[in-house]
Amino acid sequence: MNSANTIGNATKLYGFISEYAQQNRMSVSLNRLFKADGINMMMIPMNIREDDFFFTLSNMKKSHVNGAMIAQEYRQNVIELLDESSDFVRKTGFCDFVRVDNALLKPLRITPIAIKEKLRALHVKRVAIIGTTPLAYALALDLRECKCAFFDPYIEELMKLSESVGVEIDINRISDDMSIDLSSFDILINASDLEDFSMIKAFPACVISLHVNDTTNLKSLTQASCLEYIDYEMMLEDLSKTAYAIITKEYKNEY
Repeated sequence: MNSANTIGNATKLYGFISEYAQQNRMSVSLNRLFKADGINMMMIPMNIREDDFFFTLSNMKKSHVNGAMIAQEYRQNVIELLDESSDFVRKTGFCDFVRVDNALLKPLRITPIAIKEKLRALHVKRVAIIGTTPLAYALALDLRECKCAFFDPYIEELMKLSESVGVEIDINRISDDMSIDLSSFDILINASDLEDFSMIKAFPACVISLHVNDTTNLKSLTQASCLEYIDYEMMLEDLSKTAYAIITKEYKNEY
């Protein structure tokens, strides 16, 4: 991004698509990295209603926008709009970034790689993952260097996850009437839509949960236990650095 913070004919534009994009600091954080390195790129926040998402993304192929990061609330709608898939997307159903290439929408991923780099920095080896959302599927593939255990109320959903990604995983049931001890793990990643975590009686030293609007009681439970709780805002720098690296092709072999 040039020093004047202006968009010129040569500026490569990317969008950040969310219902409340202006309230999310992702664009600001990423543009700061572009500017620091003198790269003529810019991410622009795009406040898009759910009813307009399909139209916006479909027409991006004809616009001057080179791609977009997709906020959590719209990721489930991305897959059907892709013109070209990938083995990763077919196995996981996860895509949080699209790039425009020859008027085609192609998938990339940011969040799972950012989490993987974060765990490397923390020297994490044993990971507990709650949930069977597309993010959990993605982590099953991207965190294979760690020893991961997956937890969900439905064993059959965990079995489906394992079969879909082609990775044998440690399957564990979690429910309201159980008492779960996760203290033997280095970190807990919440990749679920659960709202009640009272069945967890002992936590690891660190917890990651990236729900932008966290309506769960996980944060209060971990803070009460004086644990390190990493939320979306605390991961924003990691997410921005990963997005920067991928956009500028430093991670070309990762995706």
